[in-house]
Amino acid sequence: MDLRVSLLRKDFALDVKLKTLQKHHLLDVAEDLAADIGQHFIERFRSILIQRTREVNSVLDDLRTDILSQEQYDAIRSKGTKQEQMRELYDLLPGWDQERKDRVYKTLKKHNKSLIRELRGK
Repeated sequence: MDLRVSLLRKDFALDVKLKTLQKHHLLDVAEDLAADIGQHFIERFRSILIQRTREVNSVLDDLRTDILSQEQYDAIRSKGTKQEQMRELYDLLPGWDQERKDRVYKTLKKHNKSLIRELRGK
């Protein structure tokens, strides 16, 4: 078996495990597992954050100052729903370093405290 195929299968299996744990409200276990493999919080809870982030405009406004270019900001804001806006923001994520991901996390936490608290298991 090709190493690349093997790694893809492992990634898929891990993703299924994480989603199953999250679905069954075992978020602390899911977060521990994801932390063990080096995923950032905003990557681990991608689907939940896309679906449940309510204060998207406030998040985008804060990120525009040092993370998003005006063009990126405008493209995201042009999307019709909050979920579409969050998906567009996540499309930019793979190219970001740890510092930018941390900034997104802090901004999400600032404007969506109860959701982040829930996901962190507090």
